[in-house]
Amino acid sequence: MEIFIGRQLINFGYSVILGLIFGALYDIIIIIQLSCGIVSFFGKERGMSGKPAAFLIFAVLDTLFMLTCTAAFSVFLYAVNNGGFRFYLLCGIAAGMTAYHYTVGRLVKYTAEKSIGIIRLALKTVIVKPICLLVYALRRLMGFIVWCTVGRFIKMVSEWMGIIRTERAMRRINRDIRFDVYADTVKNRKESAQSENKI
Repeated sequence: MEIFIGRQLINFGYSVILGLIFGALYDIIIIIQLSCGIVSFFGKERGMSGKPAAFLIFAVLDTLFMLTCTAAFSVFLYAVNNGGFRFYLLCGIAAGMTAYHYTVGRLVKYTAEKSIGIIRLALKTVIVKPICLLVYALRRLMGFIVWCTVGRFIKMVSEWMGIIRTERAMRRINRDIRFDVYADTVKNRKESAQSENKI
C-alpha cells in the first residue's frame, strides 16, 4: 500500500512538472500574441473586435496549444499509468499550470511585454520612421516629376481642346446668327406692298 501511494505521489509530481511545461508553452503563445498586438497584460487592454486577422491568430494558436496538450497528456498517461485516466493527474497538471502562471509566468509576461514594447519603439524609430520619410519624399518627387512632364502635357492638351471647342462654338454662332440687311429690306417691302394691296 505504501508503495502504491508513493508511486501515486511520484506520478502526481510528474503531472505537476508537465503542468509547468504546459504553462511555459502557453507563455510562448502569449509572447506571439503580444508581438502581434492582440493582447496586453500590463498596459492598455486590447480587444479583437473588428480584427479578423487577430481573431484568426488567436484561434489557431489556442487550437494548436490544446491539441499539443491533449497529445502530451495522452502520452503521459500511457507512460505513467498504462493509459488509465486518474483525476489526480489532471489536478496535478492544473496545479502546475496555476503555480507557473502566478510565479514565473507573470514575470515572463511582464518582461516579454516590456521587451516587445522597447523592440517596437526601436524598430519604429530606426526602420519605420525613415522608411515613411523616404516614401513621403519619393511621393513628393514623383508628384513633381509627373506635374513637370505629364501634367504640363495634359494642361497643353486641355488648352488646345478648349481652343478647338471655342472655334467650333464661334463657327456655330456665326452660322446661326446672320445680319443680312438686304434680305430684311426685301422682306419688309413685300409686307408693305401686300398691306397696300389689301387697302
